[in-house]
Amino acid sequence: MKKLILLILLIPSLALAHDITLEWDANTEPDIKEYCIYQSQNSGQYTTPVQCISHPNTTAVISVSDGTYFWVATAKDNAGNESAYSNEVTLTVQGGDPSPPNQVRITIIVETN
Repeated sequence: MKKLILLILLIPSLALAHDITLEWDANTEPDIKEYCIYQSQNSGQYTTPVQCISHPNTTAVISVSDGTYFWVATAKDNAGNESAYSNEVTLTVQGGDPSPPNQVRITIIVETN
């Protein structure tokens, strides 16, 4: 009889992640290539997009940890021209167990004859 014992040790991150879904209205111009989402923890301070989504998609899912976030979107055409920022939206994210377990142990025993 052979035994195989597999021990998996999981150590979760202390920072909890939350998935935020952002949606917007599609641009109606015929040459739109993509939409870029900008994120900041300070209102009005945007530098680099966190995601660019191909047109005609109008939804982005962004993972964030606890905190206050601000987002704007832009549209880019096939020539690379980028629109001005959309209106700004904000959300404060918090939640989860403040003291998650440090580790979880899983033991799998497989017995064969």
